[in-house]
Amino acid sequence: MSWDKTRYLAIFCLMAVLGTIVHPDEGMAKTGKKDVLGTPNVRVTRQVEKRVILKWKKISGASAYRIYRKSEGQKKFQLVKIQKKCSYTDTKAKANITYQYKVRAVKRVEEAGVSQADQSEQTPQATEPASGETVSGASVTSTDPAPEQEQETASGESPAATQTPEPSEVPVVQTTDKRVREVYGKYSKAATVSVNPKKPVVAVVGECFAQDFALYGKGILPKKTKVVYYIGINSYRLYHDSCVTYQGMHVTPLEKAAYAKPDRVYFIVGMNECKDGNVKATINNFKKMYQLLHRINSKIKVVMMAVPPTARTSRLNIPTLKKRRSWNQALKKYAENNMNFYYFDYTGVLDDGHGYLKKSVAAKDGCHWSVGGARAVIREWYKWDKKTFR
Repeated sequence: MSWDKTRYLAIFCLMAVLGTIVHPDEGMAKTGKKDVLGTPNVRVTRQVEKRVILKWKKISGASAYRIYRKSEGQKKFQLVKIQKKCSYTDTKAKANITYQYKVRAVKRVEEAGVSQADQSEQTPQATEPASGETVSGASVTSTDPAPEQEQETASGESPAATQTPEPSEVPVVQTTDKRVREVYGKYSKAATVSVNPKKPVVAVVGECFAQDFALYGKGILPKKTKVVYYIGINSYRLYHDSCVTYQGMHVTPLEKAAYAKPDRVYFIVGMNECKDGNVKATINNFKKMYQLLHRINSKIKVVMMAVPPTARTSRLNIPTLKKRRSWNQALKKYAENNMNFYYFDYTGVLDDGHGYLKKSVAAKDGCHWSVGGARAVIREWYKWDKKTFR
């Protein structure tokens, strides 16, 4: 007779004597493939103060999800919520603070109970659940690592993988004939969120195209938008030349914008330097302006706007299509690789499909925009700003 059959008969006879017939594998604290849980892929869908929203897809077999949070300056993640939903809204998130979030799936498994004598030998002493650590609809006590023990590591690995062995099964409570244990999945990758204020102060700084924002932005631009421009200026002169006035003082355009204490600054400049200039020098000017603004607001965000299309011919000194495209590509690449820098490409509302300025939105000089073209750009700007910093 095989060992499996001998084992089955022995347990069957024992259960029959005790008056309970169960399958031999029931009640055994054994984790199989069916108990393995997936890892949530957390997405941030909103990042405004008092309304940071996280979402993830349902994990097969999960009974609930544990959400952890760590704010800047804190060394350890803290458990903030246990819930069944696949989304979480942080209503306590503060503006201009950076948070990190992690989520892990939990599976509640009911098993056949054991005798009191066996429980005392096999089951660890249950502890009182921490505040907020009870799963709705179940009376459980978890031995999941305490939030204060879960600390982010320099490598970005999950706390469970680096400090505390991942609990795959946890005996929890003893009932009349069943007990409940929890199986834990792995921690998600940390989702980093820089929280934006509900009513931000935004500045638009640049050359003649910024002037269009001042002239035609009424009814589109938010009330707190500050527009600063100077005709014919380039990125270097924005922070070097005291060519504008503020409260009777001669200041640089960047200084005038800084007095408004903006949360983010859009720069629309480059047409006057794109044809014969070096894009690396322009990017370096953006870096220096960011550093100056950072002294006023450490959470400042800089948006570099694309150099717009022009007509095929113009009486003005305009860059070639090839030069303009390579210039914008360099700005985009820099923004993608540097924190707090963004690239806004609005050229689709002006482009004729071949890279040139549409006649319907072009001014007579073949470079500047008509009123309709300017308002189309401003509307696109408003939609992009709202979507990006929502």
